[in-house]
Amino acid sequence: MNIKIILLTSIVIVAASCQQTGKNQSAGASSADSSAQSNSDNPYNIELNKGEKWVVDAPMMQNIRKMEDAINAFDSSSPEAYKILAQQLQADIDALTTGCTMKGQGHDELHKWLLPYIDKANAFAGAGSDAERRQILQTLKASFNNFNQYFK
Repeated sequence: MNIKIILLTSIVIVAASCQQTGKNQSAGASSADSSAQSNSDNPYNIELNKGEKWVVDAPMMQNIRKMEDAINAFDSSSPEAYKILAQQLQADIDALTTGCTMKGQGHDELHKWLLPYIDKANAFAGAGSDAERRQILQTLKASFNNFNQYFK
């Protein structure tokens, strides 16, 4: 139940703190998928900004890098370490979403990565075994590889 509350809270915070801008995509814009890679390379269907990475606001990037660093430096030597990492990731997600300042398509593209990341972080927190946590941790690490391909 606690995980459900965390997940619901995260979704509400994301929805409330970031103003969604309308997507006005014309038929010509949908053919501009040359900036998006294939689904196997780009599972989030993120589009580049005219062939360039999207710029993430500095305060938001700080929280994202903090999460990435925590995941990359994680030491699984104790079961308590998983709980501490899950709590840290949730705190960083909360800080990221409450401090959201981005707007426009860059914001929308970031959400394509962020919402699945939040789901994975919540799954990590609710995992029942160390083996499951290790598997989810690898997925979280891989998500940052995708993030770094599309955002700076």
